[in-house]
Amino acid sequence: MEQMQRVLIADDEEMMVRTMSMVLRSAGYLVETAQSGTEAFDVLMESEHSFDLLVTDIQMPRMTGDELIEELRRHNIDLPVLVITGFGTKELVIDLMRKGCTDYIDKPFTGNTLLERVRKAIEAGRQKDCRQASEHNERDYRAVVNRELERHRDELRNLRAQVESAVEAYGNLIAVNEYACTPCIAWRNRPLADLGGDFLGLRAAHGGCNMIVADVAGHDMGASYHSVLIKTLFEDNCKDGRDGQAFFQILNRALIETRSERMVTAVHLAFREETREVDIVSAAHPAIVRLPADGTAVQSIQAEGTVLGILDTVTHASKKVSLIQGDRLVMYTDGLSALCRIDGPTGDRQRLTSAGIERLVEKHRDKKLDAMVDAVWAEAITFGRNRFEDDTLLVAVEIPEVWHV
Repeated sequence: MEQMQRVLIADDEEMMVRTMSMVLRSAGYLVETAQSGTEAFDVLMESEHSFDLLVTDIQMPRMTGDELIEELRRHNIDLPVLVITGFGTKELVIDLMRKGCTDYIDKPFTGNTLLERVRKAIEAGRQKDCRQASEHNERDYRAVVNRELERHRDELRNLRAQVESAVEAYGNLIAVNEYACTPCIAWRNRPLADLGGDFLGLRAAHGGCNMIVADVAGHDMGASYHSVLIKTLFEDNCKDGRDGQAFFQILNRALIETRSERMVTAVHLAFREETREVDIVSAAHPAIVRLPADGTAVQSIQAEGTVLGILDTVTHASKKVSLIQGDRLVMYTDGLSALCRIDGPTGDRQRLTSAGIERLVEKHRDKKLDAMVDAVWAEAITFGRNRFEDDTLLVAVEIPEVWHV
C-alpha cells in the first residue's frame, strides 16, 4: 500500500473483532473498533481522521449493521462498506446493495479472504465518485445476486444427483433374492419417501437359510445408509457362519460407532432343514405371528432383546421353534401396526396395532401365501385410509414339504 489505510470494524463479538484487527494490522492497515452500530456511527462522526472502509456485522445491539448503513447515507457519509453476514441469501444481498453496501463476506472466512475483500472494497470506494459508485453498486449487486443464484442452482443440481443416486442404490438394496430362502416367501413393502429404513435380507446358509427384518428409525438418506450397513454386516455374518446373537452384537457396535444415535429394531431368523427348526433372535422387534399348519389359533412369538444403536451393552435371547410343513411365520415393521384412522362417531384416533394384524392374518390364513399377504396388506392399507406415517414392510414365509438349499 502506498499509504496507511484506515479501517473501522463494528462487531459485538470480541473474538471476531480481535481476529480481524490482527489480520488487518499485520497487513499494514490502521484499525479502530466499535462494539455496536451506535458506537461506530459516533466514531465516524467525531473522529479527526477519515476512514477508507467500514467493516460491519449485521446483527449488533442498539443499532444493527443495516441500520448503521442507512444512518450513514442519511448523513451523506460516502464510505465503502464491507458487511459480514452469517448467511448470504439473495434477499439479504439485494437489500444490502440497495442500501449502499460495497460488498459482503459470509462467515466463516479466512484471513486471506478478508484481506482480499477489504482491498477490493477500498479500491472500489477510491476509484469512483458518488454517481459512479451508485452505478457500480447497481451492477455489482446484480452480479452478486446472479452469482448466488448460480451457486444455489449448482447446489440443487448436485443434491438432486445425490438423491437420485441414493434412491437407485436403495432400490437395489431392497431387492430380495427369494431363491436364497429355503421356505416359500412373500412380502410387500412401501417406503414413506423415496428412501427408507425398512430392510428385508435373505441369504442361503449351510443346511438352510438366514433372514433379517430390520426397521431403522427415520425415512431419509441417513436411514438408507444404515440399511446398507445392516445388509453388509448381515451378509458377512452369514458367510462367517455366526448366529443371530453374534450378528446383533456386531451390528450394535457398528451403529454406536457411527454416533448417529439412530435406533434400529430387528429380528433374525435362521432356518435349519436338518432339525426343521427356526432360531429366532429379536432386537426389540414386533412379535412374529405364527400360523400353525394344523389350523389351531395364531400364536405370537417374541424373543427378548435390546434395541440396537443406543446402548453400548445389549443382550438378545435365542428362541428355537420347531416347524412342520405348511407352518407360516409373519413378520412386519411397526409402520404397519401404526396405521391409523379417525373413528367418525367418537373422533378417536384408532391404530391397527399388532392385535389387528393378527386378526387379519387369521382371517386370510386359508389363502395361498402370496394371496394371504396381498389380502392382509390391502385391508391394513384400507384401515389406514391409505395414509402412511412410516416405512412399512410385511413378510410371510411358509415351510414347504421339501426344503432345498
